[in-house]
Amino acid sequence: MGVLALLPMGSTAASYLPLIIPFGISSAIAIILGWLYGRLFETLPFQSLGISLRGRWLGHFAIGCVVGAVAFVSAVIVTVMSGGMSFAVNRESGTYAITTTLLVTLVIFFVGAVSEETLFRGYLFQTLAREQLVPVAIAVT
Repeated sequence: MGVLALLPMGSTAASYLPLIIPFGISSAIAIILGWLYGRLFETLPFQSLGISLRGRWLGHFAIGCVVGAVAFVSAVIVTVMSGGMSFAVNRESGTYAITTTLLVTLVIFFVGAVSEETLFRGYLFQTLAREQLVPVAIAVT
């Protein structure tokens, strides 16, 4: 964690690296360990983790993005309607600042989602699902 203390802090895009790096590291560890466990204990291929760019992966990815976006927008609508959040037009920041903020936010959400998926729906979930224990897999993960 000493490396994270050396990263820039403040209101720049780089200031979010301390948030992104641990998620990236945890994703890599979950993928590597999941692959090793599957390979060593069950002689399974890498695709058994549920990570594959074959078949209809792009359609599944798109459906997942749409479902996630609908869930996110629904939560925002409920929060705004209940008075817990409001939106305002930012007339002080330039287009570059707003674009940078949106792109950095997208990267943070993407890395966080990959981390969540690899940790909670990786090896353990796939192993339980292969054993026809999907309800248990869902409850445990």
